[in-house]
Amino acid sequence: MSKQEYTPSGADQSEDDLRLIWADRFCDPLTTAIRPWSTNVDTGAQAKATSNDLFEGGRNEGWKTTTIPADAFTGSFGATLYEGLAPDMEPSLVWFRPTEMSSGSVLLKKDETPGVGIQVSVLATTLSVNPVTGMTVEEQSKPTIGWVIPDRIPHTLTAFEFLRGLSMHWGQLRKFQTSQMDYTTAEVDETLAAEWRANLT
Repeated sequence: MSKQEYTPSGADQSEDDLRLIWADRFCDPLTTAIRPWSTNVDTGAQAKATSNDLFEGGRNEGWKTTTIPADAFTGSFGATLYEGLAPDMEPSLVWFRPTEMSSGSVLLKKDETPGVGIQVSVLATTLSVNPVTGMTVEEQSKPTIGWVIPDRIPHTLTAFEFLRGLSMHWGQLRKFQTSQMDYTTAEVDETLAAEWRANLT
């Protein structure tokens, strides 16, 4: 039985089951679906045109951006998040934004179908040392990693359907992880507790 043929029921889901589905239904398909910026944008003029088309296509305020922690993505798609980033840049969040890709856009080849695709960006952090003060400063940037054209949305879904599934499954994983946390109440010395209460203002 292949990975794709197994979906655990609500009664027998484990974290391993949920992670297997996460990798199989989301991470792996995104790896083959994404058109990476690093291998498709060569010049400054092309970068500007690509950025303009992504910006214009994503201006619909009613379209929700899906945000997932970068460390949730492992394997090939996890590696894709680092493509084009400087060695000292660390992605912390991944943004998936529905984006209109129109006919004639530099985002599409001539024979590709216009429609709503997905822009993929990261919040990347760099630690730099200020040459004047010697202090370490955290700098952040939001580079685009790539985009998924309408024809390549995984599982032949719409961008909105796929992103809703992505968000729902990540929420399921987070809920499971939270339920496994140890919330044992810490023992507090009664003398200290009495002292704290006495000093309340």
